[in-house]
Amino acid sequence: MHNIRLAVKDIFGQSAEVKSITSVSGGSISESFLAEINDGKSLFVKKNELSPEGLFKCENNGLSAIKSFGARVPEVYKVFASEGYQYIIMQYIERTSPSKSSVYNFGRELAELHRKDAGDKYGFSENNYIGANRQFNDYSASWVSFFAEMRLGHQLKLAVNNKYFDEHEVDVFSKLIDKLGDIIPEDKPSLVHGDLWGGNYINSAEGCYLIDPAVYFGSREADIAMTELFGGFSNEFYRGYDDVYLLDKGYRERRDLYNLYHILNHLNLFGLSYKNQALSIAKRYVL
Repeated sequence: MHNIRLAVKDIFGQSAEVKSITSVSGGSISESFLAEINDGKSLFVKKNELSPEGLFKCENNGLSAIKSFGARVPEVYKVFASEGYQYIIMQYIERTSPSKSSVYNFGRELAELHRKDAGDKYGFSENNYIGANRQFNDYSASWVSFFAEMRLGHQLKLAVNNKYFDEHEVDVFSKLIDKLGDIIPEDKPSLVHGDLWGGNYINSAEGCYLIDPAVYFGSREADIAMTELFGGFSNEFYRGYDDVYLLDKGYRERRDLYNLYHILNHLNLFGLSYKNQALSIAKRYVL
């Protein structure tokens, strides 16, 4: 942990000393630590091998983008690489039990994030990561084209390379991609978190913090769909969201289509247990 101790001095000055470093839970692809320093600060540190390249740089840029749109994120103190590893050091957020009011306010805050003007293009200034997989964000003037190429199309290519689908199954997905324009509208761009499952926010005394983003400019419906994929969000959250920025009536019909991106990503990350779920969703929209 010598690298962390040196980084803390670089951030806070030579008088800063790390009192303790404890391993904590905090992600499926990185080692995570709680570092306590002598001025009373608590730091959250993540460590990973150098591959995926630039993982924490992308995380920092995503958090910065969300912060610039007015949402609450942990402060990042330093991103660096040393001795074959990459690190990110950030503010440690003390978790508290969510209340109805805190979750309701979180819904409102996410709606405010989505409602802010995000320009007229879909994508992001750099490619980033969705889990350990690369997420490509080439700008497009069309949400349908962006979702077809950068989201479903890319994950389908990975799945084919991994030999998860036969020719007939690939044809089902190809037909779905071809008819996306009949299913999803050209929604206005919003800055979206991109990976908003229940483990990617922290409830604290100050409010809810967004963490571990996979940001891009896209349809806000994709973010809300992800909140419903694995659970972790109560009715109060959705009530707060709708009170600020009511979802379109057709959202329910499109929800599973947006989540197909994440199911395919899980297939490519974790294997065949997600194959039938992905196929079932695709067939529902095609057959």
